[in-house]
Amino acid sequence: MKIPNVSVSVYLLVCLFGLGSWLTVNALFVQLPLFVVNLPEQWTLASYLTVLIQLANIGPIAFTIASKCTDDIRRYEIPVIYAILTVSFIGSVLVAVFWNYTTWIAGALRSSPLFVLTFFLAAAATTGSVTEFPFMGRFRDEYMTAFCIGQGLSGLMPSVLALIQGTGGAQQCPHNATILNTSILVINSSVTPNETSQQPLYGVTTFFYLISFLMFISSLSFWLLNFVDVVKLEYNVVAVTEPADEIVMTDSEEANDIHVIQPILTGGKSSVRSKPPQETQRLSRLDILLLLLQIAVVCGLSNGIIPALLPFSCIPYGSTVFHLSVSLSQLANPLFCFLALWYPARSVPLLSGSTAIGTVVAVYILYVAALSPAPPLLGNPVGEGLIVTASVVYSAAFSYVKTCVARLLTIGGRNALLHYGITMQSGSLIGALITFVLINYTNLFVQYNPCSD
Repeated sequence: MKIPNVSVSVYLLVCLFGLGSWLTVNALFVQLPLFVVNLPEQWTLASYLTVLIQLANIGPIAFTIASKCTDDIRRYEIPVIYAILTVSFIGSVLVAVFWNYTTWIAGALRSSPLFVLTFFLAAAATTGSVTEFPFMGRFRDEYMTAFCIGQGLSGLMPSVLALIQGTGGAQQCPHNATILNTSILVINSSVTPNETSQQPLYGVTTFFYLISFLMFISSLSFWLLNFVDVVKLEYNVVAVTEPADEIVMTDSEEANDIHVIQPILTGGKSSVRSKPPQETQRLSRLDILLLLLQIAVVCGLSNGIIPALLPFSCIPYGSTVFHLSVSLSQLANPLFCFLALWYPARSVPLLSGSTAIGTVVAVYILYVAALSPAPPLLGNPVGEGLIVTASVVYSAAFSYVKTCVARLLTIGGRNALLHYGITMQSGSLIGALITFVLINYTNLFVQYNPCSD
């Protein structure tokens, strides 16, 4: 199989641009093992962060409303993206400084600075979903895969940094520990006196300074995409601005399975990029609706539900299992984006099958979380291997689905990509709200405590 005819330099710039899409939000989640031993919310912190991230959908909602109120929203896309990248860079620097500061609210210590910063970082990231995808619609569809790879790297890079950082070991309950009748209250941290944990290689502050540097690289890449003339040579030959009633995809043997696209617009003329078709596949409006429904399910699980429950699924098996689950699942993300480049799924049933596989595995992760702090095969290497494998498989399947669907919808034009971004965030919000209620207002999920379990 030949490499698609793309510019390597532009492809790299698009990847680095995509790196900044969810970098700061993913960085927050991979620091959970350190957050929970220093902040008062402990293991429920993940559910707070998840719901704050989804409530930050006010950003894409505002942008969507604005897009309906103006005739040419495209001219605002680039300035908005610059604002998004700026907020993400400054916000990551502020997290490095204020992550462990707490305030008294309603008679209890709360991680208020972290919550506020999480909201603004998430507002930037979620707004990016409805601005960056339409921006990428300017480019040939091969570059959509590059952008999705960059999004995958936005999860991989924080995981690699966290893996190097380490948690310093699992929380331990000291033998013959005596619990004093005192409370430990510190202006910038909260510590449980009967639990101890070793120190990581470097702290949260250093970690977020490294994330800030990566955000700077992403911002610089976006600037180059807009100001380097050679980039414009990689724009779409045919610009599609309205959704198609029907989408025809054609293959050419000479293109070696890299598909050529022929959008058919209502009342308009059809255009082909180059080679005459040998095989034709049609996507109806129903097919597009099914694809968007799958994206809602996939994002509801991968962005809303699983991240909040992963501590309950993994921590009882040990900190090593938790870190392997997080880092390897994030590693699978860009790898399966690459797989979507070489072997893109163009069949709705095939994508539905991938969604089903990921969903079944995700249900197992939920099942294990529901049994915490005594999940199946606790203390058995088989149980540890199963939960790590499940984390990797669900991430791989969902990453493949999201990339393939995004690439398919590229041919539907800006409106199709806008609906893709809206569907992503809607599914994520619903999943996050459901999980927040289940964790904080029911006894379904029980926090692991090394001194009692």
